[in-house]
Amino acid sequence: MQTPSRIQIGNFAPWVLVGILAISNGLVIRQNFAMKEDRRRNQPSALQTGDRVPSFSAKDIRGDALTIDYSGEGPRKVFFYFTPTCNFCRKQFAYWHDILANADARNLEVTGLVSETEDRVKLGDFLSQMSCAANSPTPLKVAFVPEDVMRNYKLAPTPLTLVVSNSGTVEKAWIGLWDEANVPAASSFLGVTISPRQ
Repeated sequence: MQTPSRIQIGNFAPWVLVGILAISNGLVIRQNFAMKEDRRRNQPSALQTGDRVPSFSAKDIRGDALTIDYSGEGPRKVFFYFTPTCNFCRKQFAYWHDILANADARNLEVTGLVSETEDRVKLGDFLSQMSCAANSPTPLKVAFVPEDVMRNYKLAPTPLTLVVSNSGTVEKAWIGLWDEANVPAASSFLGVTISPRQ
């Protein structure tokens, strides 16, 4: 009986290695597709006009209780969802500031929404930079919301501008930094003069 020579084994080994690498790559690609699909299924889609959202309780920047209630009475709610580290949020604050400055005159209750994991001191510094701190002419009330509120309100992308009726029905949701088309649409929808920015 003849044993395979080293040359024969040497010629066969690279093809075995190529086969193993191809199978391995196929399994990794399959795993990536499965993970992407799982992430897509678990990631909240944006709220749509007509969706209903529940009332909730959270903590404000001082740690005091803050309640958002939909009794059917009172002003419409406008929510700004943001993170202090988001550059698009910083730019969006220029538009949000115009809404905040005119909220009382237009019967709007404006609340900033951030994850309960945000650092309160850093957020306070950020609000000062945005001219929305408690001691500014246009203070922004901020709710540090728990995970269930993040899920119910589908708070994933930032910045997010959300308008909800006083009965809890979503009237409008804008995802992302506003462009030249969003500014006049938001201005008209809210009845507030919002200045275009460069």
